[in-house]
Amino acid sequence: MKLFGGELTNKKRDFSLDLLRALSCIMVMGVHIGQRFSIPGALGRFFEKGSTGVSFFFILSGYLAFVSMDRIYEKDGISFKGTLKFWVRRSLHVLPLYYLLMLFYFIFYLAIKGIPGDETGLYWIRYIFMINLWVPAEDVFWTNLGAVWSISAFMLFYLLAPLFYALIRKYWVAWIGVLGFYGVFKLTDSVGTGRIPVRYMFYFLIGILVYLAIKEEKELGLAAILSFVILFCFLAGGGTALITPFLAALYIIACKGKTLSVRKDSIMVTLVTFISTISYSIYLVHAGVLAVLDRVGITSAFTYIPIFAVLTLILSYITYNLVEVKFARWLEGGIFDRLGL
Repeated sequence: MKLFGGELTNKKRDFSLDLLRALSCIMVMGVHIGQRFSIPGALGRFFEKGSTGVSFFFILSGYLAFVSMDRIYEKDGISFKGTLKFWVRRSLHVLPLYYLLMLFYFIFYLAIKGIPGDETGLYWIRYIFMINLWVPAEDVFWTNLGAVWSISAFMLFYLLAPLFYALIRKYWVAWIGVLGFYGVFKLTDSVGTGRIPVRYMFYFLIGILVYLAIKEEKELGLAAILSFVILFCFLAGGGTALITPFLAALYIIACKGKTLSVRKDSIMVTLVTFISTISYSIYLVHAGVLAVLDRVGITSAFTYIPIFAVLTLILSYITYNLVEVKFARWLEGGIFDRLGL
């Protein structure tokens, strides 16, 4: 697939999932822009809820992790070799760019003398070992620098995913997991920063639930249950933590297995596929761009937002190709050779 100047095919990609991933990416960027500038009307209200885009990423990751593990374990069954292969691939997708951004922040804030104290004495160790959310800190700098709180949740899920795969083999078991982790989600709402990674396993389990429902051809029953819960929460004026993830789950159910009627050369398809493809780079890079622009002191939204959008897309495209694709694949080949995978 070529992102520019070539034919875009939909054979290797699920455009419906690309659409949800691109929307999630735009929502996350939108909420951070909304924190800096007042966006009027419906668009402003939409971006106020932009942080829910992260939960969409979690749901997609839960769903796609089981897709990936099905392929890995298909030949030899559940095995340590297959598990190791899964861990290596997921780690190389997430960690190289994450550590590159951490290096950028270290140099950037060191240069501007903007590194605060950490009463625990951990400082950058928090981000090296991704314990930033597990250990409380008075300064948000040491818990959520560059909006990376979610990376701890991603890595915890990928670590646990093979265990989930071994234990959750049926649709009804997935329901037990969803309900159990929803309880954890509610119980940990006021613990520490309210963002300890284990509480977000709830969203990943929703993705697993959707995957198993489709696999066992029980998606219509699941859609009915999710719709009822959404309607009940809406009428009762509560349960907002359930409405948006269940809507995302319904979207995946509705689109899965159906071919969306889109033109290969459509600008919309090209743009959506482009944003989806580099979404992880956008997710990490955009916060770094914001940090730099905030120091420049641009006060006009009409200047700030276009510069932010252009720089984010250019840098994300570069980091995607150099880090996510070339460097990660080079590392994967070397690690697989050494481990005999």
